[in-house]
Order: sequence, then C-alpha cells, then structure tokens
Amino acid sequence: MSLPRDFRFREDVGFERRCPACADWWPITLDFWDRRWTNRCRACIRAWKRANQNGRYQTDAVYREARQQAAALTAWKDRQNRPDTIRERKAAYYRANAPRILEGQRRLRAERKAS
Repeated sequence: MSLPRDFRFREDVGFERRCPACADWWPITLDFWDRRWTNRCRACIRAWKRANQNGRYQTDAVYREARQQAAALTAWKDRQNRPDTIRERKAAYYRANAPRILEGQRRLRAERKAS
C-alpha cells in the first residue's frame, strides 16, 4: 500500500502541496495556504465560507443578529483604540452641529441659573 503524496517539487515553482479538497497543486506560501486551515487551500476555504457562512447569514436570523452585534462591538473597540480618529470624529460632529450644540448649552445654563 502506498501513501498518497501531497507534496512535490518543481523546478520553476519550488515545493507545492496538493489540496485534499480540490486536488489542485498550490505553491507552499501564505498566499495559497492559511496557517489556521492546514488541510485546505485558500480557494477551498473561500468557497466553503461562501457556501456555509454566507448562506447561514442569509437564512438564520439568530446567527445574523449575533454577527451584527459582534461586528458592532469590533468596530467600537477599533474606534476606542485609535484616540486620534475619535478626536477627528468629534471635531467633525461639532463643526456640523455647532448651532444646535451651542443652543443646548445655552438652554441648560439658563435652566441652572433659573433654579
């Protein structure tokens, strides 16, 4: 009984590995092989994600809501980790809404003064 050979060497490309899912040969670089998925090439991983995760996102409302909440949390954490962009966003918001903000401050000051 011979073992299946899933590695080969070619003069023009170098070492290649055969993907067990699609049976194609791919060079052994991170462009073609993901470190976390050592048993499938990137093309098969993308096809699997397209078929399973995207299909599940469209059909499963609970999964979709969980992914949306996780994405919102990730975006919030990303904003918190970059204070320079927070300052820029606040400055842009103030420039766009200055009359309304100043009117609200005047109203609150007048209410405090009256009480």
